Formats: sequence, C-alpha cells, structure tokens
Amino acid sequence: MEDIVGDDLCSAYRVIKRAKRQVKLVIVFAGDHQRTGEKVEDRASITARILRNTLHIPICIVAQSDTREKKRLRKYKDSSVLFFRGSDMHASTLVINTTDEAKLKETFLNWKKKLHFLENHQIIAFHFTMINGTEPENSEQIFR
Repeated sequence: MEDIVGDDLCSAYRVIKRAKRQVKLVIVFAGDHQRTGEKVEDRASITARILRNTLHIPICIVAQSDTREKKRLRKYKDSSVLFFRGSDMHASTLVINTTDEAKLKETFLNWKKKLHFLENHQIIAFHFTMINGTEPENSEQIFR
C-alpha cells in the first residue's frame, strides 16, 4: 500500500475505496525481516496517512520488524491489510498500557458496558502486545 497515492491500479486500494462507506475498521500488519524498525514504521505511517486522509477510515497499525526465521517463505513479504466492512458491522477499540491485572479487567469491563451492540453481534477480538513488553499474566483470559 505504500505506493498507492493517486494510483487506482492497486487492487486492495480500489476495493477499499469502493467500499469505504461500509468499512468500519482497517488493521495493517506492517513488517518483514529485512526492514529495520524505522522503515517498517515509515511504511505503516504512509499506509495510515492514505487510509485516514484520503478515505477517512479508522485504522489500527501493528508495526514491527519480524525477526522470526522464514525458511519456506519468500525473502520479502509485503504488509498485510485486513479491512472489516458491512452495513451491519460495528467496531470499537480499547487501548490500555498497564501491568496491573485489576486495572486491565476494570477498564475492559467499563469499556464493554458502553457497547450497545454486543448482545446481538458476533465479536472478533484482536489482542496485540508489545515485543519485550510486560502485561498482566492473565490478560488473555480477561478478554474471553
């Protein structure tokens, strides 16, 4: 997505642009093992700028260098872009930075109370953590 400004030839961009009224959330996974962290963040920033400024779409960016060994994959891998759309789809996000399990649980439950659509919709949760970051031991259990 980094070279799509003014270029409607990129099929992913065309699809998003065509469906932008129904797009509720975009998640960009930016990174590969040959890019430095700085370049990965640049790529994610460009993608975010395009989606936010051109299409006015909410976006979540997951940007990091991937240092895992990739024996069977191509050496270079583009960023992945997931977009969730539909007239009956709702999106909500929660961002919290804490190592306190009680604070995490309280914040999550308060956030959840404000969501009026939870009872009649399927819920898909994404849980992202920082590399070398710390989080409460039971954090994944809290979100179940």
